[in-house]
Amino acid sequence: MNFFHIHGLFKKSSTKVEESWYDDDDKEFASKAKEIMITSSTSLYDVLKLRPEEEDKLLTYADYSEFAFYRSLKIPGPHYRTCILHLCEKMSGGFFRRWALHDFWELIHKKLPLECCEKVLDNLTNEDLYHIVLAVDGKQSS
Repeated sequence: MNFFHIHGLFKKSSTKVEESWYDDDDKEFASKAKEIMITSSTSLYDVLKLRPEEEDKLLTYADYSEFAFYRSLKIPGPHYRTCILHLCEKMSGGFFRRWALHDFWELIHKKLPLECCEKVLDNLTNEDLYHIVLAVDGKQSS
């Protein structure tokens, strides 16, 4: 997890990417994202709109790896970095959520079932999850 922190891989904001198709402000980006295929049946547009639990079931690390290494990522200029950070956040999200689940449960003194904790964590960013793990690690080392 610290690797992501050190290398600035936490998504700072995906709102530019998300707003570009939710508000239909950037038809070029939305059109291009629909053409870029992550897998044979899933476009970049589809992936960027998925909820975390849907994305975890639909794509594997191998899918992301193959996409990154073998497919041309031709995202229109102003959205390139934001889109890459968004994909990085999505790809690593399952790892971060699994890692933070029990730590979060400990922080709330096990007052919610794990299933509810999972729903809460689904709405947090990887950076938020990282801070949960740091908080518990800090308490344990004190």
